[in-house]
Amino acid sequence: MDYDGQNQRRITGHRSTSMSPAWSPNGDALAYTSFFDGPPSIYLADMATNRKTPVVTSGSMNTTPTFSPDGGRVAFARSVEGNVEIFSADRGGNGLRRLTHSGAIDTNPAWSPRGSQIAFTSGRAGNPHIYVMDPEGTDQRRVTFDGDYNDGAAWSPEGDLIAYTSRRGGRFQIAVTNVVSLATRVLTSGPGENESPTFSPDGRKIAYVSRRSGRKQIYVMDLSGGNVQQVTQEGNNDMPDWSRIPPER
Repeated sequence: MDYDGQNQRRITGHRSTSMSPAWSPNGDALAYTSFFDGPPSIYLADMATNRKTPVVTSGSMNTTPTFSPDGGRVAFARSVEGNVEIFSADRGGNGLRRLTHSGAIDTNPAWSPRGSQIAFTSGRAGNPHIYVMDPEGTDQRRVTFDGDYNDGAAWSPEGDLIAYTSRRGGRFQIAVTNVVSLATRVLTSGPGENESPTFSPDGRKIAYVSRRSGRKQIYVMDLSGGNVQQVTQEGNNDMPDWSRIPPER
């Protein structure tokens, strides 16, 4: 859909659950997770032709894809003997590379805009928190410490901030952390759960999911947390991902 909720159109039609869409850097494709052929796998939808192609379908689970800034590789979560780790592969599904090796669940990777880091969620500290690492899986470090459940990192266009879902006082809210100073702000409050943030390409706004109306709907707010606007109205809507190229005028 457009940034204001207009011109919504359906991309997938597998007659199965399809989720976790991730835009390619130039907007020509969407990577996503689908249960189309049984276990959750990674697929690619070409936006011009509407053709769907498999990327990674082997194994028992492949989920939550994210593109590298050059569009050449995809990082994702993959089950290894019952434990979930972060892997990457090229856009065609070849060159599979394992990036994490922990005894806890590592999932929901997000590639930074300049390609030098991948943020991900890990339960290695007991509760889920956000970590970052380089694209080869080295130099892993934790960047969230407040809240008892932090998940679903999304990078700002400048690569200095990470927005994510954070459980505070028993409710999920949207928080933002500076990856260098670790300074953190909580942007949402009040009733309803708030989850799945994604930055606009200019970094001034964040789209996210809120249950404040009783159903899951997509909202947009300023980076300060103000000027909240609901942009979807019908059904339940989840997991937004803002394209990285501003629309032509």
